[in-house]
Amino acid sequence: MSHESHQPEECLRAGSQCRAPQDSQTACPSAPRPTGRSGAVQRPSENDTYADLRSGATRLLEINHTLPAPADALYLVLSEPPAEDWSVDTIRDVFRVNVIWRSPTGWGGDNAHAAFGSSG
Repeated sequence: MSHESHQPEECLRAGSQCRAPQDSQTACPSAPRPTGRSGAVQRPSENDTYADLRSGATRLLEINHTLPAPADALYLVLSEPPAEDWSVDTIRDVFRVNVIWRSPTGWGGDNAHAAFGSSG
């Protein structure tokens, strides 16, 4: 199985080589940041429900588990706000995965500033 390598902004501008797995999500495992290492999975779909976020968070935790040095922070990156507002807090509290998304003014979601070093 081959993976296309690229460096999208959605992978937290971390400079790591990202891979697009067969399920079309983009994975950026353990990318170096000034405050530690972060991992991200980008979901290309729109109108993500809690079930979609839970699936993405699980995938991210699986990737993180396989790394020699686990990430200090994990991010599920969406193309727009999730369909259910409450799901962001639940994913963060249950899985310890931050959910961030593109907004008209930059990035939204808890800890988006930490992912990029600013709010946008």
